Amino acid sequence: MIPDTGIILAGGQSKRMGQDKLFLKIGKETFLEKQYRILNKIFKSVFISVHKKNNQIPYPQIEDKFNAGSLGGIYSSLLFVKKPLFVVAVDMPFITIESVKTIISYYNDNIDIVIPELKRRLEPLFAVYSPECLTQMKELIEKEDFRIINFFHSVKTKIIPQNEFTDIDKKLTFLTNINNPEIYEKLLKGEIN
Repeated sequence: MIPDTGIILAGGQSKRMGQDKLFLKIGKETFLEKQYRILNKIFKSVFISVHKKNNQIPYPQIEDKFNAGSLGGIYSSLLFVKKPLFVVAVDMPFITIESVKTIISYYNDNIDIVIPELKRRLEPLFAVYSPECLTQMKELIEKEDFRIINFFHSVKTKIIPQNEFTDIDKKLTFLTNINNPEIYEKLLKGEIN
């Protein structure tokens, strides 16, 4: 069963950026608008994972039940949705329909996580998670260990190698994080594409 729910993780405090990343613009759209538009073409349901409900966000929201960073956002979303879901960080404004469809195509009921490995690093904020991960996530949260990949060894994890994505995005731009003013300035100047 391919996941039919997409989650945009937007609960961070944007400390490095100095302003809320979800309202930064890429062209005429905010990061959030662009991601929602793309995910809405793929998934039956799309939710925004937030620390607290935000009246400025015009889309359905899931409030994070824990102050545990992205791990808490994924955990709260899985508790709410109760089925496999795709997650992406709001500061990845270059995601494409093709890149999302590629990662979700690898999911099946015998897998708990589908995650890409790019440049020898796992990317936990562009991945599929199943509710089977909830117990392990809760254990990390209770230990105040918020590093998402620290429970991967205890669930069935499917790692997708970099070469599976280079046909659709040679530079792998879709995973670029815009998480500080210097990188955002490069985006505005057209130096990232």
